[in-house]
Amino acid sequence: MPARRSIYVGLMTIATVILLFALVVYLAYAVNLFQFPYDYDQGEGFELVDTIMFSQFQWPYQNTDIYPFYSSNYPPLFHIIPAPLVAIFGPQYWTGRVLSFIGTLITATLIAYAVYRDSNRRWIASLCGLAFLSSNMIYHNGPLFRQHLTMVMFETMAVLILAKAIPRKNTKQIAIGFLILVLAGYTKQLAAVTALAVLAWMFLRNPRRAFLWGL
Repeated sequence: MPARRSIYVGLMTIATVILLFALVVYLAYAVNLFQFPYDYDQGEGFELVDTIMFSQFQWPYQNTDIYPFYSSNYPPLFHIIPAPLVAIFGPQYWTGRVLSFIGTLITATLIAYAVYRDSNRRWIASLCGLAFLSSNMIYHNGPLFRQHLTMVMFETMAVLILAKAIPRKNTKQIAIGFLILVLAGYTKQLAAVTALAVLAWMFLRNPRRAFLWGL
């Protein structure tokens, strides 16, 4: 047992060092990107234009036959959130990048909490949160002015709530969970896939309840 324990601690320590190093790299990348004044990803320009329009109380869903021949194909929530910052500081990419980055940290915390809640293992839970931040997808998109990971934040939050609320038949918490899923959908349409997955999981447990909540 002592030998197995030593191996376990050694492997966990190595994993912790690697993931903490990845976190430092991610933080350095994010801080540098916040200071970069131009779009770093092709879609950031569209995100910023939508946010500028909301900050000026304009509607970005316009007729493309009329000047300026622009209409957004994104849901509004992600652009409404940084709109006050754009109104104060001007059309700066960092306004959305910082919020998106904070969203990844919140998601990592939620993942760590979910693992800890079900396993009561704080160290493993922390590594799970760090593993999320070390993935290539998070490294590339996390600090960008893009909707994806804010959607993931809302999805994770909703699933975390619903995973406990549905088996307990806690109507209030189920309502909160589905409301957060709606927020995810108004952040990016892809959240519909998560909503369908949640309803399918709910259907396997209680078809009638799944049908009613699906309405």
